[in-house]
Amino acid sequence: MKKEILTQKIINFFKWIWQECKDWKTFVLLLCVVFVMYAPVWGGYLLHAAFGWAWCSAVASDYLLFWAGPFTPFFPVCIGITLSIKKALQLRSQKRNSKCLAENSNSETNKSLVTKKQMTLKTITVSCKNKYYSEICKLMKEAFPEAERMPIWLLKIMAKRDSVRFDAVIDGSTFCGLIYTAENEKYLFVLYLAVCKAVRSKGYGSHILELIKQRAGKKQVILHAEYPDATADNAIQRSKRMRFYTKNGIVNTGYCFDDGSEKYIVLSTDGLNVDIESYRKLLHYLSFGLYHPNIKNSHI
Repeated sequence: MKKEILTQKIINFFKWIWQECKDWKTFVLLLCVVFVMYAPVWGGYLLHAAFGWAWCSAVASDYLLFWAGPFTPFFPVCIGITLSIKKALQLRSQKRNSKCLAENSNSETNKSLVTKKQMTLKTITVSCKNKYYSEICKLMKEAFPEAERMPIWLLKIMAKRDSVRFDAVIDGSTFCGLIYTAENEKYLFVLYLAVCKAVRSKGYGSHILELIKQRAGKKQVILHAEYPDATADNAIQRSKRMRFYTKNGIVNTGYCFDDGSEKYIVLSTDGLNVDIESYRKLLHYLSFGLYHPNIKNSHI
């Protein structure tokens, strides 16, 4: 009976080893371990061939003969080292994943940032799984002309990077707007900011900008808006937009650029100290290197 139990344990042990080693990553790791363990063999022969040191060849041969016997623990040792390394890598990966999940739960969902005038704003990452997704898509179409509006699917792909965020802004259970931002070491750039039509003229725009400033911390908030032009079809909207940004401390930097037939002005929270090269690099990063605006100094 004891013999059968021992036999079964041995069989189970080898089955476990097979299960652990049969995937290609573990097999490659095992080959690397075997290669390193045999270093005295191939290293000795290599030194003999290169420098004519016969003693190196002798040491290599002795090492090979010692480990080549049928009852030597060479392969069990190699398997043990391989599984130990694999376990260590798995533990490291689990710790890293746990850290990422903790950071995501703290920074990407339900981030309460502003409480003013009985408003409690928080942001949630835009996803087709959240209940506000249809409202987000609708607001994007309402708030931005087609020429300025990127497809939602592309915006979500771009926001996979750590420094790019696509968020819906919520007040309690009410969807009130959206923001799309990217940042580097100096700037937090606002690509899109929109307030839901149902809650406009209630101060939400200013509160959302305050939320963005809090997110930026010591960094400058920077963005671009349509160049003030009294002859434009939407001249009134452009003027209102400029007054809104100025009222909230986002002012003209003196820089502008052309994008197709439209002209844009660059605004920031510090209009006098602008590192325009850093801003260019941020736009370059956000667009995967595809957008290269010719930004020039042209005070209004």
